[in-house]
Amino acid sequence: MQNIQNKIAGKNYRDYSFEDFLNDEFFISSVRQPTEESRAFWRKFIRENGDNLQSYNSARLCVESVPVSGDSLSDKEITDIWAGVNTRKSARLGSLSRRLYVAGASVAAVVALALVAVFLNRGNAVEQDIYAFAGQFQAAGMNSGDVQLVLSEDRLVTIRDRESEITYGTTGVQVKGEAVSAERVTGYNQLTVPNGKRSVLTFSEGTRVWVNAGSRVVYPVEFSEREREIYVDGEIYLEVSPDSNRPFSVKTKDIGVRVLGTAFNVTARESDSVRRVVLVSGSVKISVHGEKGEISLSPDRMYEHNKGENRITDVDVYKYISWKDGMYLFKNERLGDILERLSAYYGINIEYDGMSGDLRCSGKLDLKSELKDVLTGLTYTAPVLFHSENGRYAIKYSP
Repeated sequence: MQNIQNKIAGKNYRDYSFEDFLNDEFFISSVRQPTEESRAFWRKFIRENGDNLQSYNSARLCVESVPVSGDSLSDKEITDIWAGVNTRKSARLGSLSRRLYVAGASVAAVVALALVAVFLNRGNAVEQDIYAFAGQFQAAGMNSGDVQLVLSEDRLVTIRDRESEITYGTTGVQVKGEAVSAERVTGYNQLTVPNGKRSVLTFSEGTRVWVNAGSRVVYPVEFSEREREIYVDGEIYLEVSPDSNRPFSVKTKDIGVRVLGTAFNVTARESDSVRRVVLVSGSVKISVHGEKGEISLSPDRMYEHNKGENRITDVDVYKYISWKDGMYLFKNERLGDILERLSAYYGINIEYDGMSGDLRCSGKLDLKSELKDVLTGLTYTAPVLFHSENGRYAIKYSP
């Protein structure tokens, strides 16, 4: 530990920017060749600091993204890196790039130069680092059958219950009412909820997020003093805690939703072309990636984005948010559409004939039940029978 104290003497990492981290020998060596002492140091830094964690996480991801063959970069490696950097983006490095390149004497300086160049090539990754982390996490664990909470590179919490609750507080994280060691909680976490299960996520500032089956959420452990943002791939319902100084943003692959305090539902599966926002109360502003301006939405209305087209309609909002209460509410809907939604929720293929698919049904189903019990309930409201064999389900019209 004394060796570390010598390396960090006179440094205040809480004031470090993205570039500062990438020009720091101790930081780079901690990422590339971590020791127990360096891990402990950065865990303590993460626990006690929230102002520049995004800069820290961006720099860390950047270091991890650049392969280095040895203890230092060769001249050819430096040349290859610079060959891939767009001239316009290189200019954005400004005096930092020139200073680092001219210095060239320290390994840390050369590595930092390479890392900044590569990170710029990722396309605004510094400004949108939550996208970078979401891409890094991917949908790991979606097919595991269990809810998974990724707290750090070496800590994965598996939850087998059909319904689960995760709460972030001042003392750490609680999963199903049991505390999780705060030392294992890093800047960004990911919650993955597989088909057939649901989870409720509560942040320390009071915002609650219901996460539907087949969804994942990436979020910072502590929101910054300026904004609150999360990334979603799937479907969530939010009750946002009001904070006029820190807007809350939901980022998806194609759209963004910005609010101060409200309740709304977002459906944005990366595998689907349709994005939906249903507003229950308050107001939201929606932005579409690549388009100028924002779209305002008022309560009891639904925004849809599909293949470049935007549409707003009046809706019965509870129909779209009933899943958070473990119910599927439907009114005069095609049975085929109902079965498709159940298939997506449970992750199980359901076959049906044309006569069954065209039936119109109204009612509600209990999503807390097993699929076979849900389908049994359908047979009481529609003239159909169902058959299951080896995990396959088939619906047949039976007048």
